[in-house]
Amino acid sequence: MIKFLENTRTPATSSLGIETSDPYWMMTLALLGRYYQKQSITISSLANSAGGAYTTALRNIEKMEKAGLIKRRGSDYNKKHIIIEPEERLIINFRSYCLSLKTQVGSMFGLNQDDQPDFTFGGAYLAAKIIPRPRKLPHPISLKGPLRLLLKDDPTFLSLVRIKEEVARCLGVEVEIDVLKYDELYAALLENADKQSSNYDLVAVDMPWLGLLQSRSAITPIGRLAERSNLNTFDFYAAAWEGGNCNGELMGIPYAPAAELFLYRKDIFADHGLIAPSTVQEVIDAARLINDPTNGRYGVSWNAARGHAIGQTFIQVLGAFGQPPVSLRKFGENYDLNTSSELLRPKLDTEAGHAALEFLRELVRYSPPDIKDMDWYSRIEAYRSGRTAMTYEWSSQTVSFEEDTHSPSRGKTGYLPHPRGPKGKNISPMGGYIMSVPSNLSKERVEPAWCALRWLASPEMVKQLILNGSPVNLRYSVAADPEVSRADAVVRHVDALARLDQLQHWCRPAIPQMNDMTRIVGELLHDHLWDGHESKNLLREMEENLAGLFEGD
Repeated sequence: MIKFLENTRTPATSSLGIETSDPYWMMTLALLGRYYQKQSITISSLANSAGGAYTTALRNIEKMEKAGLIKRRGSDYNKKHIIIEPEERLIINFRSYCLSLKTQVGSMFGLNQDDQPDFTFGGAYLAAKIIPRPRKLPHPISLKGPLRLLLKDDPTFLSLVRIKEEVARCLGVEVEIDVLKYDELYAALLENADKQSSNYDLVAVDMPWLGLLQSRSAITPIGRLAERSNLNTFDFYAAAWEGGNCNGELMGIPYAPAAELFLYRKDIFADHGLIAPSTVQEVIDAARLINDPTNGRYGVSWNAARGHAIGQTFIQVLGAFGQPPVSLRKFGENYDLNTSSELLRPKLDTEAGHAALEFLRELVRYSPPDIKDMDWYSRIEAYRSGRTAMTYEWSSQTVSFEEDTHSPSRGKTGYLPHPRGPKGKNISPMGGYIMSVPSNLSKERVEPAWCALRWLASPEMVKQLILNGSPVNLRYSVAADPEVSRADAVVRHVDALARLDQLQHWCRPAIPQMNDMTRIVGELLHDHLWDGHESKNLLREMEENLAGLFEGD
């Protein structure tokens, strides 16, 4: 929307034959453009964006500040710099204006009243909502030998495996795919990075691994390739696209993005007269009421196995209490993912941290007896089979019960963002996988690999994957296709969360320390809850054990 306003405003102010400008409007666009990209802007840069005299712009900035539209603060990196940030009043006013403008523009394109607020600027679907099947490239990609892919055993990638022959026909080359489990993929990526020449043209990367792989130069930046090919980046979900960026560089294209959702059985809740839980207290209350061990039914299943499983749970639940696991700088309503590594420290021994810990302790009481060994696979199995009435689960894994005609959860599941703590918001941690180009890929294969990646992430291919079992969408244009909206309920729910800005990366940021941090937190927390290593200062001990990961940054 901001890009649209910039592109239409500039010709309007320059084509009338007279000097005309609107400094307040131009500065507002510059400020909010940076804000929505989670980037800061200095007072001098903001003044320069006004398009007029510098001193006049400074006076206008003072007027905006007195009107309660903006605020200033010192820079974290240079004491001489002053940073300008929007106040909530300006954000709310701008959103209202954009909604009104979208309604007017939508009506001109023939959208009905219900569709007008929901279409997205940049989404390539206003002219035709039905996306065709993938087409064969005019010329085969110029690879010697097959296109080699390293992927995860994720439903989206497994959908790609199922249509591998069609992919090969369209690209004009053979396609070889290696599919690995989570830990195996992580090890394979590091091993491949140490080779003189990559064994793969494209690799799947879990978003939180991005910081580490970037720091080790294991994958190559592709921003210039994307710009040169005129890739429509605005058609990607903003949260998904953000997941492919790290420290200001585009390191991959989102391919299997996923949101961790809170799932509940609508039929069981109705039988007990319960409403959909929006707070952690409502989750506890519902679990207590539903829990019935005598009849083999339990309140909730979740990742609690030692190591990464329960570590990920704690870190992401902490986000529901309004706090990231490290000292990211607060930025508007969220946190700055580009916070300097020098400022990063583990941040767990806080009011939010203790509240999250107490919440998990309480959940244990209403969980299955095997909860201490439960991981990603067993938690969804407990929910699929009907043993539990609630669970935390990645949107990419919902096919395990939605396509199982024997599952009591099929067609009866409600999808929600994470229930919030007292000072948190209802958001869903964003995760899943991007597709990247290894940095040690031989030079002559880089361009063909990018050509293949761009085609694989096209709206036509994304739709084809969904129609072949993938529960993941990453483009607004695909979400608007009626054939897709009928295909999978979770696609519609994640699309709604994306439009409401409820998908966030700061809950589990892509910093180099994240993988080790998750493991250490998960080992100490598991030992505390089940292995007799109780500690009154558990969170402080966690921070002490994690400190070494951040030394020297």
